[in-house]
Amino acid sequence: MTTESEIKRIIVQILTKEPGLVCKEIARRVREISGDSSIRKKHCNPILYRDSTLFRYEGVAAAGEPPPRWYLREDISPITPDRKKPKKKPLKKKIAPKKKASNKQREKPKAIKVPKLSKQLYTWQKKAIEKWNKACCSGVVEAVTGTGKTFVGIWLMHKYIQEQKRCLVIVPTQVLLRQWKEEIETELGFELTSLVGAGYQQLDLHQPITLGVVNSVVKLQQTGQIDDEFDLIIADECHRYGSKRNKLALLKKTKDRLGLTATFERSDDFVDEVLIPYFKKVCFKYQFKQARKDGVIARFISLSIGTNLTVDDRETFDSCGKAMRQARDKLIQEHGYPAEFKKFLTRVQRSKNIVEGVLCQKFFGSMQLRRKILSESPLKISVLQKIQDIIKSSWGTLVYCESIESAEIIAGILRKFDFETEPYHSKLKEREKEEIFTRFRNGDTKCIVAVRTLDEGVNVPEANCAIIVAASKQRRQMIQRMGRILRKKHDGTGSVFIHIYARNTGEDPSDDSSSDEYYLSVLRKEAESRKIVDSEKLDCSEISQWIYKNQIWLSE
Repeated sequence: MTTESEIKRIIVQILTKEPGLVCKEIARRVREISGDSSIRKKHCNPILYRDSTLFRYEGVAAAGEPPPRWYLREDISPITPDRKKPKKKPLKKKIAPKKKASNKQREKPKAIKVPKLSKQLYTWQKKAIEKWNKACCSGVVEAVTGTGKTFVGIWLMHKYIQEQKRCLVIVPTQVLLRQWKEEIETELGFELTSLVGAGYQQLDLHQPITLGVVNSVVKLQQTGQIDDEFDLIIADECHRYGSKRNKLALLKKTKDRLGLTATFERSDDFVDEVLIPYFKKVCFKYQFKQARKDGVIARFISLSIGTNLTVDDRETFDSCGKAMRQARDKLIQEHGYPAEFKKFLTRVQRSKNIVEGVLCQKFFGSMQLRRKILSESPLKISVLQKIQDIIKSSWGTLVYCESIESAEIIAGILRKFDFETEPYHSKLKEREKEEIFTRFRNGDTKCIVAVRTLDEGVNVPEANCAIIVAASKQRRQMIQRMGRILRKKHDGTGSVFIHIYARNTGEDPSDDSSSDEYYLSVLRKEAESRKIVDSEKLDCSEISQWIYKNQIWLSE
């Protein structure tokens, strides 16, 4: 298969000799030059649109219109009667600020005929849209990961396009932009060309949909290039837009507002200070219990395995706990910090004087060392070795830890067994991450060891086993991790959650109250069956029988 870089090189060669070709013609010439008969338009289009510093197009990229003709960025194509000779353009196309206009003067987007949607709405999605409409078209839809939040947004976009209204979709990451682009193009049947962020710089307000990464949308808003141009704003992972910078992407003049999230909560006060004033309220909630009852997500069972810390790790862990308590007590008693832990953390993260800063650093430094101990515990890793047969018999397994170093260590140990394991973390390049997912999807990789980069906004290939080696105590994080493997399975089977915890630490489920805020409360309340075992008495064959007995996996 010809690589993407090779296809790009050939496209440059073609457009140097024959500027003004449409993508279909370019793909045909790439096939001829490369000798690769598998290359199609779908392989060339992303390269052309993504690399705006190298390629440019003329025409309108929309259904019912002639396809755009492509040129190299610095190429001067032949002059036609209705076209003046263009000036040499800079390498990076800048979007010129446009004059402000009132809503009455605002030009409608180009009319695009969209096909009937290929999927029907679930009952919960219909109810969510009804509730949103009754809330004056402003509100947050909070629904479990894997239940179809994105399709709620696409259904509304389909409606707005038919009414010749303009929509803005904002996402927090480049990965999510690519996922939304693919979903929109598949469902709405036209190529999305108004894109900002993730290598795109193609704001085109003649198009009915603009899709952008939050940082890029903020830049356009700050320079006055977008403000009152949109009729609907869809904010995916909307809990991410409470920060001082991200909130600028929430355009105040756009009246219709939809927020999408699995967990509408943050560790600071920005939900109440920023997000509720903007979206007004959570207009619809769709939680695990109802989603499982409706058959929208897979069934699951939960296994907790308790182990000890080594003597040295226990000593350091307890010492760090003492340092955290001392720093916290001083901040509360001498500097007026709130006693309630969530509010305390919010205050710690804000500006402070030098004395407070030293105490905060002591608190956070000790907290990070405790997390490192829990994530890299050799006795926990030895439990992973004991349950290797469960990993091997799964379709795919996700192992969660809290540091890049522990991800590398665990992946290295599991590679010694009869299945391929790869680490997945923020230091990997986007292309490397995509290649890992491809191997995982194809079954070449059985297990991915991930840090927090898989928690939100990543469309993970199908898996049916999750192992938590270490985690923060945020309930939101647990819900996101559960959603990674609870997508409905094609054969009606379910998933297994395995929680490896260190006894007599905050991970220990026996130390927990029944509070809904605790991160394991979701597992306890929603699992069809639960089992707690000591690592010293762990029998992998018994666990396998338990899985098959509950008909979570099909026995061979």
